[in-house]
Amino acid sequence: GRWFVCENQHPYYVGDCGGATEVSKCPECDAPIGGTQHKVVESNRFYGEFD
Repeated sequence: GRWFVCENQHPYYVGDCGGATEVSKCPECDAPIGGTQHKVVESNRFYGEFD
């Protein structure tokens, strides 16, 4: 999986292959997180990859 951060730098995890398949809201600030077609929304940034 992979870790990403929302536009306000709150981390979140995308499991399995690490590709985003749905958009949701950050539980800390309600900013959009996730994405579609294995691409995160533009305001999110990659934070790290872990096994």
